[in-house]
This record gives sequence, structure tokens and C-alpha cells, in this order.
Amino acid sequence: MHMRYPVRSALVGCLVILAPGIASASYIGPGLGLGLIGTALGVVGAILLGIASILWYPVKRLVRRMRPAQAAARSAARGRD
Repeated sequence: MHMRYPVRSALVGCLVILAPGIASASYIGPGLGLGLIGTALGVVGAILLGIASILWYPVKRLVRRMRPAQAAARSAARGRD
């Protein structure tokens, strides 16, 4: 017997064998559900904090550069009065 698509045949065979197990493992209890929700929120929070920390440094440098310019403008404005 000559197999034309051996990889596809192997995948279909695995799916046929594993398909009945998928339906029997479909119940998620309350503990596992809350753990899943907590983990998902933790991952999303970590990603958002990572993005915020990457963006914070350039903003902080920009604010530090602008402060001396604002202070010089204020002192110049006070000298005119």
C-alpha cells in the first residue's frame, strides 16, 4: 500500500483517537476557572506594565528637558516686570 500523504494521515489518525477525550474533559471547575481568569489578568497586566515602563523613560527625559527651559522663561519674565 502506497501512502500518498503520510503526515496528513498521521494527523487525521491522531485526531480520531484524541477526539473522544476532548468532550469528556470539557468541564472546568470554579477553582480552575478563577485561576485561569487570574492568570489571564496577570498576563495582560504584565504586558501593559511592560509597555508603560518602556514609554515612561522617554517621557520622563522630555519632562526633565522642558523644566529648565520653563524655569528660564519664568525668570526672564520676572526680570521684565
